[in-house]
Amino acid sequence: MTFKRFSTMMRAGALAALFVVGTSAAAIAAPIVTFYTEGTFGSSGTNVAEYTDGGTATVTFNAIQSGDPNSHDLMFGFTNTNYGEFELTTEGNFTEGSVNDTFTLKVFQTSPVGGDGTFLGTLTGSFVAILGESSVTDFSVTFSPTTMSIDGVTYTIDPSLTLAPPLAGAGGEAEPGVTTLEGTIRAQQTVVPEPATMMLLGTGLLAAFRARRRLGMQNDR
Repeated sequence: MTFKRFSTMMRAGALAALFVVGTSAAAIAAPIVTFYTEGTFGSSGTNVAEYTDGGTATVTFNAIQSGDPNSHDLMFGFTNTNYGEFELTTEGNFTEGSVNDTFTLKVFQTSPVGGDGTFLGTLTGSFVAILGESSVTDFSVTFSPTTMSIDGVTYTIDPSLTLAPPLAGAGGEAEPGVTTLEGTIRAQQTVVPEPATMMLLGTGLLAAFRARRRLGMQNDR
């Protein structure tokens, strides 16, 4: 066998192997992650908590419902996601005060495998009266740790966020300030070729090895 012919066979074998591996990888679709959430405050045990100090500040967590479009195709390994929204409303004029409350966010994964995990957070806030006529609120939420996993899917949440105050300020018919809670999702998949794929790959490599051996034997003559 000439070197040129051997080289051609090797190239053909390599291309065949790459085609087999590529076909195998393409045959395994990227995981589709679906989930919904639930959030509760320690002071109320529900998704709504009220804090009163002259006026009343109400923090509501609007979770991602199981029927919402919350599917994430992890084609590139990770994706940004929305875990829900905090809604802050106020009424009345506050005297100076502060809030330190716990918040628990639970994530319920429905696919690719069912399971659940929890993020633990702390809600802090303050009320400041200005000349007894208007009030300022300053609420923030922090999470620690910021990462948890559910059966190979890793959920990461933003470590902290400041809740937007009501658009028209405290008191009266002020419209709520809405703040989105965000993070990322990442899934690690191990691609395991099927037995038929391994057989084809092995056959191609064996053919290339035999051709190389024949060339070596001819050169030794």
